[in-house]
Amino acid sequence: MTLWHKDTRAAAWVTRFTVGNDWQWDTLLLPYDIDGTLGHAWGLAQIGVLSADELAEVEAVLHELREAALVGDVTVRPEQEDCHTAIEQYLTERLGDTGKKIHTGRSRNDQVLAALRLFLRERLQHLGRQTADLAEALCDFGAAHDDV
Repeated sequence: MTLWHKDTRAAAWVTRFTVGNDWQWDTLLLPYDIDGTLGHAWGLAQIGVLSADELAEVEAVLHELREAALVGDVTVRPEQEDCHTAIEQYLTERLGDTGKKIHTGRSRNDQVLAALRLFLRERLQHLGRQTADLAEALCDFGAAHDDV
């Protein structure tokens, strides 16, 4: 792990203990962190950090990244450590200095919480739909067998 201190490396056991396989979990959260980044980019445009043209570029690249993540073409790599770094690197590779602006005013803790909330909201909506489908199936079954 050399993300923060480029000239030093943590001992392997420290990396296993502190980071482990977080990058795999972050791959799961990548689409949700991209959604949060889209909102953040909009906010940066509102305060003048991004111009309207830059916002349009960032949004286009983030939508491209989200689609690639959803089909598994893009994942978080262990050397990136987390989805935030993967997103920032993707933006910077495609947009240069404009991509670097996305880091302005961000808290990694807030990014994680936003991504987790978006992930959980989607999962809860899915569970709600499944529960409603089950209730409907049970009602249909009961109606079909009302003599039992």
